[in-house]
Amino acid sequence: MAFALAIAVALLAAAGVVPAAKVAEPFFLGELGLDGSVRPVRGVLPAVLAAVAAGARTVVVPARNLAEASLVPDVTVVPAVTLSDLVSRLRHDGPLTPGGPPGPPGPPGRTDRTGRSGRSVRLARFARPVRGRSGSHRG
Repeated sequence: MAFALAIAVALLAAAGVVPAAKVAEPFFLGELGLDGSVRPVRGVLPAVLAAVAAGARTVVVPARNLAEASLVPDVTVVPAVTLSDLVSRLRHDGPLTPGGPPGPPGPPGRTDRTGRSGRSVRLARFARPVRGRSGSHRG
């Protein structure tokens, strides 16, 4: 759901966790993971274009969608990595600015030569020997 971030921020403003005035103007776009991470969504460019056409001057997008959203002129694009990071930035005095992490933190673990990392590499290394011993791959 591309508007899960907007819904969460609206609920936090209604509960008084973040100032309602700080969430009234920006356009929020992004999915929320169960761990609080702000996940990338499809269709950021047309969504930001529509937001600007409707009068938005600031958009908050997942950090992984930052490059796409930045293609739109005359709008301040603020990257969000996690909901807790965004909440702390909203609670801070002053305007919501693009300053912040340039992208999401990398996954833990080593990367292989294809760029995969973390759990997928560990599972792939485990699966190869298991598949080889099972005999089910033989015709």
